[in-house]
Amino acid sequence: MNRNILLGLGICGLLTCLSAPATAQFTSYDNPNATWLGSTTGVNIVGNETDSVRTIGGGAFTIDFDKDGFIGNVGGDWQPVWSSAPYSALNQGDATLYWSEATDFTFSSAVSSFGFELQTIDLMDNHDITVQFYNGSTLIGSINRNIDNSGVMANGWDTSLGGARLFAGSYDAGITSVRVLSSDDYGFSAGGFRYAGLGGNNGVTNNSAVPEPGEWAAMAMMVTGLGGLVVRARRRRA
Repeated sequence: MNRNILLGLGICGLLTCLSAPATAQFTSYDNPNATWLGSTTGVNIVGNETDSVRTIGGGAFTIDFDKDGFIGNVGGDWQPVWSSAPYSALNQGDATLYWSEATDFTFSSAVSSFGFELQTIDLMDNHDITVQFYNGSTLIGSINRNIDNSGVMANGWDTSLGGARLFAGSYDAGITSVRVLSSDDYGFSAGGFRYAGLGGNNGVTNNSAVPEPGEWAAMAMMVTGLGGLVVRARRRRA
């Protein structure tokens, strides 16, 4: 093959790899319905109430936190108010984790879907909560919801009227971490952590973010072109 053609292929592959457009799209879920629950696997929270943890899960998938999370439960002293269907799939006594400020969740492996339910500690006022989803260092999507607990007190302490909501999303190229932010850095509890592995494999085996399909093609083209140049150079030296 002509050297100029090979060089062109190599350069084209390199440029395509560097500028390949993202093909995956971030998709969010409104509520923990049958579709969400049926396509994901739950992550267990193990420990006693008020215990602090930095990691939950085990085996195929774990979540590491950059700050201690304190174990509570739905309906307990730390989180007496949650929510009810269709906004929540959790029941009285289900474990939750509490943080007093913004927190990062980092995964042991990239996953295609991840989500959890969240409730603020303040049972009087509204709070805006944002959850950012990342692939490596790249922000791939954000979900912002207003947590409104005002109906609880107004209706005779009806805990089913709490504002807990689902924060969940999918991204086929892989989600590797999320960050929870509050408009006023107010404390929150999270529970019902769930995930789906890449390609629907919940026995997750990968250890990092996965390149987009366009990036794979570009890298293959680059390797082919550069490989041809190497072979030709060796022949000339011989």
